[in-house]
Formats: sequence, C-alpha cells, structure tokens
Amino acid sequence: DLMKTVYVILLAIAFVLLMSCTNANVTQEYDDTAAYDAEVQESELAVYQGDGYSFSYPAVWNIKEQEGVVSIVSPVTSEADAFAENVNVMLLPAEEGATLEDYGASALDGLEGAIQGFTLEAYEDALLSETEAKRIVYTESSAEEVLKYVQVFTLQDGVLYVLTFAGADNEFPLYEEDVNVIMDSFVVE
Repeated sequence: DLMKTVYVILLAIAFVLLMSCTNANVTQEYDDTAAYDAEVQESELAVYQGDGYSFSYPAVWNIKEQEGVVSIVSPVTSEADAFAENVNVMLLPAEEGATLEDYGASALDGLEGAIQGFTLEAYEDALLSETEAKRIVYTESSAEEVLKYVQVFTLQDGVLYVLTFAGADNEFPLYEEDVNVIMDSFVVE
C-alpha cells in the first residue's frame, strides 16, 4: 500500500545518512570550500546512464551503486568534513491508483512522524524530467548538527522516481548549484 512506499522512502533517507556519514571512500579532498568551488566550476560534467534514466553530474563527484540506490557523492571539503553531501536516486514501483498528491501527503506525514527535529521549509510543485513533480525541502536538527534534505519525486509509467539531496544545512549554498545540475538534467527515457 501507499504507506509501505512511504516507509521505503524513509528507509532510503536512512540509507542516505549511512552512505554520507563516512568519507572513507572519497577520492578527492579540498583544503577549503573555495578550492572545491573553483574545482567544480572548472570540471566537466559526467553522464550517468541508469536503467531507463540518465543524469549529468560534476565529474569530481563519485557514483556509488548499492541495493537499488544510486548515490552521487560530493568530495569532502576538509579532513574535518565527516559528512559527504550527496544526491540519491531511487526507483520504486508505484501503487496502482496512487497520485503524486497521495505520495506527497503520505511522505509529509511519514517524515513528520519519523524525523527528529523535523522542520518543513517548502512543499511545492516542481518538474522532474519535464513531468509534474513534488519538491519537499526540510531540515533535521540534532544536538550535533542540522541536516538539509531536498527531495523531488514524480510518477511516470508506473514508477515512482525519487531524488534526494542530503547535506549539512550550513553547507547547502556551496552544493546547491551542483544539486540543481543533477536534478535538472534527470531524464526518464
């Protein structure tokens, strides 16, 4: 049912945190955010070709594929950067008869109930692969830090496409342009 899909989305967020809380596999490190910004601006875009979809991403980011999730992971900006910002792509079978509005309402209910320190910043209409989508922007506050999430999802041909950015709230402006490149270039083929 629809709530089962929402729980899968919540599990995906937990997966996002697990994937991004380590920088052990990061191949590039920057002395500061200015060095990162300069490198990304000069870097080329790479293209990821998935099963029935594709997207562009900054070539200095890394692709990780695990358990049906494609993670696009940023390089860390310093040794102290314990959280590698990332965008994750998940495809889920859509529930018969469920609408984008149904998924949006269920996702909001699920997030509010499951995320400690949940603060909704935006819930709005969007486009993903030139198709009607929903965009949820929220933060999760803990004693250690505030994390920001930007989640965009759409329904096409019986598939729910979910793209989720996760990162430190105070570093979001540094990564926002890169996140937009990934999400804006996402195409269902």
